[in-house]
Amino acid sequence: MGADPGATRSQSALRLQRRIPIGNILDTKRALSSAEADATVARYLDAYVNQTYRSLKNPRDGRPELAHLDAAESLPFALEVVFALHQRVRPYNKFLHWELERHPLNNAEWRAGQLLPAIHGILADGTPALQRSLFLRIERSARLAGHDETLDDWREEALILLRP
Repeated sequence: MGADPGATRSQSALRLQRRIPIGNILDTKRALSSAEADATVARYLDAYVNQTYRSLKNPRDGRPELAHLDAAESLPFALEVVFALHQRVRPYNKFLHWELERHPLNNAEWRAGQLLPAIHGILADGTPALQRSLFLRIERSARLAGHDETLDDWREEALILLRP
């Protein structure tokens, strides 16, 4: 099938969409299998807990100026976990708001109006209360999804520091 020199770009795109279900292809790229989701949560949950723990213990250890940096570094891990818990691939940052608005996660506490203010607050100043609140939500969701072992590998002392 040769190119039609008289066809516009949009007409060509329309013909292509008729032959290939592009929406279906994109949906499969946005979703994780159950096994992929479990592996992703296990990998990133531990990293998220570690970064959040570092952030919250820095002031206690006399390094308050580093707490904010560690708080900011925890967020990519947090987002990987949150999306994987919903069998979804974490979107690029520039699409995060759009994705949460148009394809909301199943639980209301992960909707754009709940999650984005927490992220913005943690990025703004590393507020310990926001970090602890986000941790509690992630811990609860991870445990409901069967990821107790990853969390329980942390000492109780560490988990106490992370909880509100």
